[in-house]
Amino acid sequence: MKISYELKGVDKLRMKLDFQKMIPDLLKAMDESTDIIKKETQKQVPYKSGKLSKSVETKKAHLEGKRIIGEVNVKKFYGKFLEHGTKKHLIKPKRKKAIKFDGIIVVSAMHPGIRARKFLEKALDSSSKKLTEIYSKAINNFWSR
Repeated sequence: MKISYELKGVDKLRMKLDFQKMIPDLLKAMDESTDIIKKETQKQVPYKSGKLSKSVETKKAHLEGKRIIGEVNVKKFYGKFLEHGTKKHLIKPKRKKAIKFDGIIVVSAMHPGIRARKFLEKALDSSSKKLTEIYSKAINNFWSR
């Protein structure tokens, strides 16, 4: 599971200044932002063993057309279930004919589902002020040259 975000309004900036010269500053700001989101995500992750928190990683910022992309990934497969939650669903054994559920052997069982934890969303929300400061600083540094 991954979360991506992009810097919008780049087209308007491009009209006002030479965007190509500003790209290195914006890429650096994006890398700084993804690091902040990674740290905040690791704080927000529901804790049991710490494996989910350790699986949070970032990718280096890059350009895709006119967009500057930064990524924060949660590598554990169950991260998406914790982030978004699950509905009530049927559980069946994959390799055996039956499963043991609460001391009773059954062919299938109904999982009650789990509520969404939204740890990535919370990390973005709590980091938004810092992210705004990072991009403001990058743009101001460019204009002050």
